[in-house]
Amino acid sequence: MNDSTEGGFISFGSWIISSKNGLFLDVFSFLITFEF
Repeated sequence: MNDSTEGGFISFGSWIISSKNGLFLDVFSFLITFEF
């Protein structure tokens, strides 16, 4: 049970990181499009 919980936290953490990166790229590309 401890292993599955740890794996869940790792996958959840990586999902948050990927979501933050995707959101940042979307906002960055939006600002570039708006700027030019």
